[in-house]
Amino acid sequence: MSSMTTALQTAQFGVMGLGVMGENLALNVEDHGYRVAVWTHSAGKVDRFTQKNRQKNGADRQWVAARTLEDFVRCPATPCR
Repeated sequence: MSSMTTALQTAQFGVMGLGVMGENLALNVEDHGYRVAVWTHSAGKVDRFTQKNRQKNGADRQWVAARTLEDFVRCPATPCR
């Protein structure tokens, strides 16, 4: 089973930019149990990030890899209220 999901699925948190701070923020939020959407200007960098961080302690991580800004904007889950 893949740890990456398509951008058509929803995320509870999104990170724009996968520089040093963005990568660490995404990892921290995902470590706390949230599904995280990631996007940066380079689709190749999104692929490298999700591949590099596919698993932690043998468990799949749940990333929503957005290839375009439009996909990223559609990722947030609908609020409960």
